[in-house]
Amino acid sequence: MPKKMKIGVLVSHSGPAGLWGPSTDAAALLAASEINAETGVLGNEIELILADPGWNIYDAVAVVRDLVDLHGIHALVGMHPSNIRQAVKTELAGRLPYIYTPQYEGGEYGETTVATGGTDAALMRATLPWLVERFRLRRFCVLANNYIWPETALQTARTIIAASSGRIVCEALVPFGSEYHAEVELVRQSGADVVLTFLLGEELVRFNRAFGAAGLSGSVLRYALGLDENVLMGVGADSTENLFGAATFAANPASRTSMLFIERFRSAFGAKAPTVSVFGQSCYEGIHLAAALAGRAGSIDPDATTRFLRSNRHGNIRAILNPAKFDEINPIYLLRARDFALEPIKQDSYRA
Repeated sequence: MPKKMKIGVLVSHSGPAGLWGPSTDAAALLAASEINAETGVLGNEIELILADPGWNIYDAVAVVRDLVDLHGIHALVGMHPSNIRQAVKTELAGRLPYIYTPQYEGGEYGETTVATGGTDAALMRATLPWLVERFRLRRFCVLANNYIWPETALQTARTIIAASSGRIVCEALVPFGSEYHAEVELVRQSGADVVLTFLLGEELVRFNRAFGAAGLSGSVLRYALGLDENVLMGVGADSTENLFGAATFAANPASRTSMLFIERFRSAFGAKAPTVSVFGQSCYEGIHLAAALAGRAGSIDPDATTRFLRSNRHGNIRAILNPAKFDEINPIYLLRARDFALEPIKQDSYRA
């Protein structure tokens, strides 16, 4: 009797990243159903075990331990913030593939860990200089939450700003849970042309609501990493004027592969489907990649899949994905908010 390939899926449903939970769960389920509707993985059906890793490393480690020891997972896909990634990686200790899918700060080189999301450096270098030149931006305010992801992004932003002859007129590391009234006032008093934000999920929502309520949307540009349609729904259409972002996925208009994904997503979940965005799409890709790894390794056994990863760690792992569904090289889009949609205004490319 065929075994099941059990894939653990870490998706935040609590904390500031929780707003991405429903759409990410749906995208993961879609990926599994597509694979199972064909031949499964080497004749084995995929079974997903979805889990919320929590916000701190202790909760995350406990969840991963249960997935490995109690559920016997063969691979782990993570669509969660960076603050727990190293703890997850340490707990796994190379025993099975760990596919980390969201946009992140970069620098992940583990032998059995695959990071597929666009890095902050790649996203900003492909989009921010154009925006600076197009709008003649010279005075920058930079706001970031105080943890690993934004701290690394800040270094890249400073380099790009210096190269553009700009200067930072205000900068703040903001604790989680802020209502952002003080930060909005800081922007107002600084006379900044643009605000660069590296704020996570609900934090980005609260800042942009406060920014719009203060009447600054019409006069000061905003450029955000981590911006997607779920965030826009939280912000509200009245506060999205002059709001820009960068991502490796765009739903409107979509590329050929993105359009196929969106059509399958909406067909599967109907008119009341969760919002399609870069974060859910990244997890969808991660499930397909876990299946493709087992296919290439010739076994769902973690010993075989980790051995395959170790022997191919210097290649482009995306090349093993089905080209009918995925681009071998990720696009990078500069996006502009239009009410509740993100419109691509510039495209580049990025190899994960």
